[in-house]
Amino acid sequence: MAIFESLTSRQRKVVQLFLAGESDEAIAKILCIDPSTVRRHFTNVCKEFGFSNAIGEHYSYRDDLRYLFLQFHPELVQSQISHEQLEYSSNFEFPGSPMALDSPFYVTRPPIEAHCAREIRKPGSLIRIRAPKRMGKTSLLYRIMATANQIGYRSLRLDLHQVEPDWLQDLDSFLQWFCLYLSQKLNISPNLEEYWDRDRFGSMVSCTSYLQGYLLPQLNQALLLGLDEVDWLFEFPQIAQGFFALLRSWHEEASNLEIWQQLRLVVVHATEVYIPLNLHRSPFNVGFRFA
Repeated sequence: MAIFESLTSRQRKVVQLFLAGESDEAIAKILCIDPSTVRRHFTNVCKEFGFSNAIGEHYSYRDDLRYLFLQFHPELVQSQISHEQLEYSSNFEFPGSPMALDSPFYVTRPPIEAHCAREIRKPGSLIRIRAPKRMGKTSLLYRIMATANQIGYRSLRLDLHQVEPDWLQDLDSFLQWFCLYLSQKLNISPNLEEYWDRDRFGSMVSCTSYLQGYLLPQLNQALLLGLDEVDWLFEFPQIAQGFFALLRSWHEEASNLEIWQQLRLVVVHATEVYIPLNLHRSPFNVGFRFA
């Protein structure tokens, strides 16, 4: 269904109105085009989805198109889409990309959103979101972040799939990249030299010291850190074990140190954790879980 992304803006509008139950004539009137143009758009759209007639055939594949959407995005079929919503959704990415906060196509998951909004208000909280790919995990994360912004937090999403291979050679390289990334996104000048001492204290302690002694104290507000696509780290067990142990320790430190109460974590992944993790050093068995 990623084919929908490649359609033109006009083709997407035609499909959306068709799925909302509008006739060719109604679609033509709304879009200020001729009904024959509407039919031509349908022909081209059906070809994009692999529905096309052999020479001499004149079969309409509209029912097939509707059935396809019923399977993968049923809320679009026979939905009532206002003209304003249609304008907002002209760049709708379907499915596979996060939906805009004002998208009419986002499907709420009551009471999940309310639970998450309540959870992030807890000092040092941790939320785990697991669902198959293309099920709206990142869209949910963005809504959690929007709620955090509304109540005065800083929020930051880190897509771990963006980590380049050079930074995945060992745990030390990855954690330095992690600290530099946070510094840049939070508009704080990096200062690894003062806090990083791999030889005497190790990478994990250095990373913890950097956040505890340098980054978090400068924020003067809670930080919601959304870690998206953490599955990517499962391919690098040594890095994953160390990093996930850090997340667990930061979450637990919130009960002892006030500075760690500022950090709220959201961990997003698509698959079950298939690497060996110590039960007491894993972030996947604590906090609030949505799966």
